[in-house]
Amino acid sequence: MRKRKILCTLGPASMKERVIQRLDRLGVDLFRLNLSHTDLANLERQIKLIRQYTPRPICLDTEGAQVRTGRLENGSAVIKLNSVIRFVREPVIGRAHEMNLYPEDIYSQLDEQDILFLDFNSVMVQVIRSTPEFIEVRALAGGVVGQNKAVVVKKAIRLSPLTAKDIEAIKIGLKLGIQHIALSFAGRGEDVDQLRNLVGSNVELISKIEGMSGMKNLPEIAARSQAILIDRGDLGREVRIEALPFVQKAITYQANNIGVPVYVATNLLESMVSRPQPTRAEVNDIINTLLDGADGLVLAAETAIGGYPVECVSMIDKLIRHFEQSRPVRAIPDELAHSDESEIECKSIISGSNRQAGHGEKKFRLAERARQLVVEDRVIMDADQIARGVFAPLKGFMTRHILASVLDNYRLPNGDIWTLPILLQISRETAQTLELGQEITLTGAKDGEEYAVLTIADIFTQDLALLARRWFGTDDRKHPGVQRLLQGGDYFLGGPVQLLRRKRTPYLRYDFMPNQTRELFETRGWNIVVGFHTRNVPHRAHEKLMKLAFERLDADGLFISPVVGPKMIGDYESDIVLKSYELLIEHQYLSRESVVLGAFSSYPRYSGPREAVFTAICRRNFGCTHFVVGRDHTGVFDFYRPEESQILFMTLGDIGIKPIFFDSLHYCRECDDLVEACNHAVGDSSSLFSLSGTRARSYLCERKAPPDWLMRPEISDFILREMSRGEKVFIE
Repeated sequence: MRKRKILCTLGPASMKERVIQRLDRLGVDLFRLNLSHTDLANLERQIKLIRQYTPRPICLDTEGAQVRTGRLENGSAVIKLNSVIRFVREPVIGRAHEMNLYPEDIYSQLDEQDILFLDFNSVMVQVIRSTPEFIEVRALAGGVVGQNKAVVVKKAIRLSPLTAKDIEAIKIGLKLGIQHIALSFAGRGEDVDQLRNLVGSNVELISKIEGMSGMKNLPEIAARSQAILIDRGDLGREVRIEALPFVQKAITYQANNIGVPVYVATNLLESMVSRPQPTRAEVNDIINTLLDGADGLVLAAETAIGGYPVECVSMIDKLIRHFEQSRPVRAIPDELAHSDESEIECKSIISGSNRQAGHGEKKFRLAERARQLVVEDRVIMDADQIARGVFAPLKGFMTRHILASVLDNYRLPNGDIWTLPILLQISRETAQTLELGQEITLTGAKDGEEYAVLTIADIFTQDLALLARRWFGTDDRKHPGVQRLLQGGDYFLGGPVQLLRRKRTPYLRYDFMPNQTRELFETRGWNIVVGFHTRNVPHRAHEKLMKLAFERLDADGLFISPVVGPKMIGDYESDIVLKSYELLIEHQYLSRESVVLGAFSSYPRYSGPREAVFTAICRRNFGCTHFVVGRDHTGVFDFYRPEESQILFMTLGDIGIKPIFFDSLHYCRECDDLVEACNHAVGDSSSLFSLSGTRARSYLCERKAPPDWLMRPEISDFILREMSRGEKVFIE
């Protein structure tokens, strides 16, 4: 007698007399009808058809709290990279440029910059405009989208656990005596309660764990359910694929300890959709799933639409029987034996970091009880980047202990490489009104909005001149970093920060979070990604450096992220910089298929080599594997030697991202090309012309187009056109 259960999904391939009877004889324990792919008008007929040929119980599997695409012309749409799609509320027959999402609850919960994955990660899009009537997105990764396909929203959203279709289907099922219901996307215990109130006490409820909320709230969900089902397909949209096996093991282990049966679904015998035999890897996966403690296995596409439904069930039956007859001693890995069994610890297996406060009541209680500290935009920007993981592994503004370690050793106290002080500078008078352990809200000086909460871990003073020498290597007031430091107070606050809200900027569509870019690179299949840092519009040397780096590494992708925070007087306005790079990509001087244009919400620190390494570490956090470092990267006038940044990189060693060093590029008239060195440089320097942002800027300030070898005409024409229209091009 087989102990472990087989759950089998019926669909077009198996909803037939002969197939159902053979599956019955093979001992299927529960036949499943997926309401996401079942027409409500046909449900009663299908239940009665199944009961004609088997007495086995039937389970209705709800659509649940899942966002899906609407109807599409011809059933699918091809979404091209960088195309704009409008999701509209009004029902339409969807096409590539316009389609529906449902349920309608989702429209009010989407904001600019949100990331969505359509149809099992086939397409990745970013919200660029949100209105009451529609949502506009741009495609960050293209592909084919089908109708009624799952959409994953990369943030916490709240949907009803049952759709209107689910409720009607359950009413039909109860009328026909259905005794098993599976709740899709169970997120909280109260979701199960809502279903229980609808079906009564005699129906067996299977709660499906398909997302992070379900994992987090597993104990309360399991306590209200007769079984747990791990859906690896939907769960795999929220958990990195390399972490998914460990998540499955952790959920299984905890369900076993709670004492609730646990079933596992998705891709068990995927190859048998189109062939009569499984792969060795699939067989191994099934046995390992049973070894981990699974009480049942669920076949979905294999039996619903596959060509070999009977063979699939037969194979599962044989594997379970062989396992139960010769199962070795089972051992649970120590790393999954959590001391606190009431919660699955997911932090180490979820990509990215986000120290953003929760929504709603908790968020505002926190802000109301804290004292306000009015700060400038640079502090708000730093708090934002700390909280969102751009400055990882930093968790807050530096204490004196952390600052000393960074200044003396280029490392945090735990040994992680970090080169740049991140400080919150205040006056002596303000410091005297604060105390350790106090929570304060960081409030914008310009708008009075509360942006973050700082929990004070340290209040300390510094000799500013000495700090300048240790930080910048000089206390000369002509150094802009020294000048800024000396103009502030000589007290500092250190401690962790939590984000309350983001400061709105016109660059949100470019302002990715690190986990978003990592997911984007993974979606595009990029393994080698080159990061490029700049605060200027691109001239030909920038373009050449990116292409050389790309070619040397045989790279997959390029991540360009210009600085969009406060800059020096005379620097380019951020929107001019971003538009210039868009033109470079639009005209295919850089391949649009191989480039992601982002925005680095930061500001110049004037810290020379320390800042050069800092910019690389931030790109590492975004998921870049390599980083372009020029001859005078983040130089400050003549305060640092051109090679100092490269020397510091080599001294520090492995920082988690590999620098690609370049010497200065020149335009050689004889070669008619940009070169690091050539034979014409010997004895004939008049053939060489230096390329620099300063040189290009001087032409533009005189309302002249730089030579083509210095700047692409499309970019210089755009800038001159903006100047002629009276638009701001340079910071004043």
